[in-house]
Amino acid sequence: MRQAARRGAASVWLLALWVGLPARAQDLPDLQLRREDQFAADAQHTGRSALRGPRTAPSIRWRVRARRRVFASPMVDPDGYVVFAGIDGRVRAVDLEGVVRWSFAAPSYVFATPARVSTGIIAGYNGGAFVALNGRGHVQWRHAVADDADCSPTVGRDDALYLAARGVSAVHGRTGEARWRWEGPRVLGSVALSPDESQVIVIPVDHILRWLDARNGRELRRVLVPSLVESAPLVLDDGVVVVGSEDGHVRAYRPDATLLWDHALSAPVRSTPTFARDRSVVVGGDDLHVRALDPATGNERWSVRTGGFVRAAATIDRDGWIYVGSEDDRLYAIGPDGALRWSLTMSADLDDRALIVQDGVMAVGTDDGALYLLRE
Repeated sequence: MRQAARRGAASVWLLALWVGLPARAQDLPDLQLRREDQFAADAQHTGRSALRGPRTAPSIRWRVRARRRVFASPMVDPDGYVVFAGIDGRVRAVDLEGVVRWSFAAPSYVFATPARVSTGIIAGYNGGAFVALNGRGHVQWRHAVADDADCSPTVGRDDALYLAARGVSAVHGRTGEARWRWEGPRVLGSVALSPDESQVIVIPVDHILRWLDARNGRELRRVLVPSLVESAPLVLDDGVVVVGSEDGHVRAYRPDATLLWDHALSAPVRSTPTFARDRSVVVGGDDLHVRALDPATGNERWSVRTGGFVRAAATIDRDGWIYVGSEDDRLYAIGPDGALRWSLTMSADLDDRALIVQDGVMAVGTDDGALYLLRE
């Protein structure tokens, strides 16, 4: 689906459309101290938020639209604006009243979730480059890569930045200064970091899961995964790495690269697994289910059926509620016990992760090219 969208995408003009009453900026305080800074929340891709999601089905407060799909998850920039990107090639910053404050026009499509560093936003685009944007959407530096920059940037401590395309580059997030480069095959999912950030975990299209030294990019360990992995790896708190693959399996590997467990599903797994508050591995698949797996054994704890493929990573709120979109045009809320609490029909497929921007308030993009603000 993503590949088909890439072929058919073209540049378009931005259209902002209001739905219902606008959310007031003063209703959404203190965002700068309580937000996530990259794809799937953090460098381990746990999906965990420090905020509380909606407990009842929310309503749409506003939407900002372009005319092409939004595959990238929204995030919040250093000024408190919600940033989203689309395959029309634009990265937009929207204030909490739904007003577009700045817009960056990339030379080509933008598929990946931007990341935040202390000085602004890092975004990648097709054609082979990542750019650093300041608070007005102006380019501060550019880092060229050898393939389409479709992987979300990974941010470590002190603005350490890891950029994957063909191979992996380590650069300084504030200056763009290169630290090292690992030459390897194309990577389809964002790289992850070990809990102590001493290692970079990457799985390119050659199916080989690798652990790289974060200081110099030297390969430390590797293991062959039996099938293609399109999504990003999840790293658990004990260093175990979990990946989902095209053969319909979810596999967990110990830090020494040996297999811990292998859970087989009936259809491909293209979503990034996340880590629930009860330590379950939460993952969606093309078998139309969201599942929670035991992190030690891979045994299923519960499952919730949806009406479409689940390609989006889940969001885990501070109390363990799970929010995940599906290609049946619905956003699902699942309680910590695995019970479906509510679902909300949107206007198109949800392929990207929802972001909690304030207690009870979420932002999510859809395949109709819209960013929505939802409020209970």
